[in-house]
Amino acid sequence: MLIFIPLGMAIIIFTIYSKTRKSNATQKSIYQSFLKEERESNFARKKDPEPEDYLTVDIHRLPIREYPDDPTYTRVAARQKNILEIARLPMICDVRGMTNRELKLKYGTANLDTIITYEENYNRFIHNLLEWATALTGLGNNIDAAVVLEAAIDHRCDRSQAYTMLADITTDRDKLGALQKKAQAALLGSALGRTLAHIDQRLDAIK
Repeated sequence: MLIFIPLGMAIIIFTIYSKTRKSNATQKSIYQSFLKEERESNFARKKDPEPEDYLTVDIHRLPIREYPDDPTYTRVAARQKNILEIARLPMICDVRGMTNRELKLKYGTANLDTIITYEENYNRFIHNLLEWATALTGLGNNIDAAVVLEAAIDHRCDRSQAYTMLADITTDRDKLGALQKKAQAALLGSALGRTLAHIDQRLDAIK
């Protein structure tokens, strides 16, 4: 038995060494690939977004109202004002999830800050739509709130809040079924699972 102890240890050591060597080689390859892409991105030529990349907002479909000068309507009026201002700004949303390196490769290093600003404009737009809808439901105006939430969803919103809020104020089963399909097209992972479960609860509640 004693003869096999050193041999066994040698096999273990050799196995660990082989795996470590392979792991180091893999990591080195990944790092070299990263450096290559980073160099390419830093010298990528400037390329402006295509016209279809920009998000177009139809203000006329939104429930723009004149509100009394009353603290009750302050939140609604403020969000509505924000939307009117942001809607004039250039927005793109198809870059969500892309790294800076990927953005530079697609649009060029010189355009990186501009593209990030356009994405931030879009995020502000969606955020204010959701806050606007929340303020409207607080006033009991679910009709206008539904229009605002539908606008958010139609403008490629990937926040589950838009879908669950709309489900909460929707009583039509066909509309809830259509909302499920839109959620499946826009959401991923646990957010999708929670949203679909929420809509199912609403469907059960209005049988």
